[in-house]
Amino acid sequence: MGVDNEWILNVSWQDPSLLRNYLAYTIAPSLGLSAPQVKFCEVVYKDNDSYEYLGVYLWIEKIDRDQFKEEIPRYRASQSPSFLIQRDRFSEDAIILDNYSTRNELASGFLELIYPNSTSISQTDIDQLTQAIDNFEEKLYALDSDDFIKYRQYVDFNTFVDYFIFNEFFMNYDAGRFSTYFYKGYTGLISMGPVWDFDRSLANDPT
Repeated sequence: MGVDNEWILNVSWQDPSLLRNYLAYTIAPSLGLSAPQVKFCEVVYKDNDSYEYLGVYLWIEKIDRDQFKEEIPRYRASQSPSFLIQRDRFSEDAIILDNYSTRNELASGFLELIYPNSTSISQTDIDQLTQAIDNFEEKLYALDSDDFIKYRQYVDFNTFVDYFIFNEFFMNYDAGRFSTYFYKGYTGLISMGPVWDFDRSLANDPT
């Protein structure tokens, strides 16, 4: 595991085996996809002089810019900001983007800005990165086929293909709807990743 100061202790009631996330996060890098580092661990809680064994958890790397230092440059105000974004359910304490698909009710979930965070980014730069997403989405939802195909000029196409093939292989029903990450880095193109949240995958969707 790499050096970091933020980690996630994960245990899933939807997947008591804890195998689905572990398998996805360990297989993805061998196929060239970005994924958080993960290991099994045992958790013991200390209360004064007594100890309580809490069982097996997954020790998972938190998704933030630290995973993408080679892909995402550090934020500089008013310099065509790069970003790391999550598509998920609405969160009141997050920066939620007013992007094209959200404004026009074309997609479920909301786009939450993970990096840069709310303490560093200006509203001008939020508007600028929102426009970068709008440029892509306007082509993606275009009715004219000649206009639609222009979406490729805004994205790293191969990262999208790899991402969706991997999630199809794992039968991950959340992919693209919730727990979905993408970023724009040095290339200036929108790239998919890292993969995340597979506890409802591999025929384990209760709905």
